[in-house]
Amino acid sequence: MLCLKAFAAYGFQVAIVLCDGASSNLPVLKILTGYERKELPVNESADNLRDKFFLDVSFPNSEDPYGRPIFTMICPSHQVVGELKTLTPSPRTTLRTTPRTTLRTTPRTTPRTTLRTTPTDYPK
Repeated sequence: MLCLKAFAAYGFQVAIVLCDGASSNLPVLKILTGYERKELPVNESADNLRDKFFLDVSFPNSEDPYGRPIFTMICPSHQVVGELKTLTPSPRTTLRTTPRTTLRTTPRTTPRTTLRTTPTDYPK
């Protein structure tokens, strides 16, 4: 709530808290909206999915003089990216068909270059 006070002090009006679906953000959203340590309610007698899983995901804004609530939302684009990551294999987990490096099986026939120490050693 300290953030809300800081935003209000500078004249910002907070209408929504938007975050990704990280495991640490979900409990915070539940705490803010009054569902701390509770199962989210499901209306089993509803006729459609919207009514079945409808939640009031807002909380009162103590810094707003008009009493407008702050809504919470999980960012849909982050959710899509997360789902795609779980559905597609990572390049790190796929089998590599070509070797990364070639192992030297024969001894080196050319000498390695030596470190040049004086300017006269450089070619002109």
